[in-house]
Amino acid sequence: MTLYQALAEIERNNDAAALCTIVSSRGSTPRHTTSKMLVYPDGHILGTVGGGEVENRVIREALKAISDRTPILLEYNHG
Repeated sequence: MTLYQALAEIERNNDAAALCTIVSSRGSTPRHTTSKMLVYPDGHILGTVGGGEVENRVIREALKAISDRTPILLEYNHG
């Protein structure tokens, strides 16, 4: 199933999920701007925003956003 098919199914079923999108990046990054990951309330994912510790942090924040029913914008700096 593609990410867009999954989004359509979530909408059809009136389910909850968080769509995580890289909106800006600089330098060498594992994924580019517009990369997407869908996080479900049970913690499983579809897609990736780069893997590793940053992706784990994004998943945790996405689960919180689902629970709070509030969108958030995260910023991660490395270096």
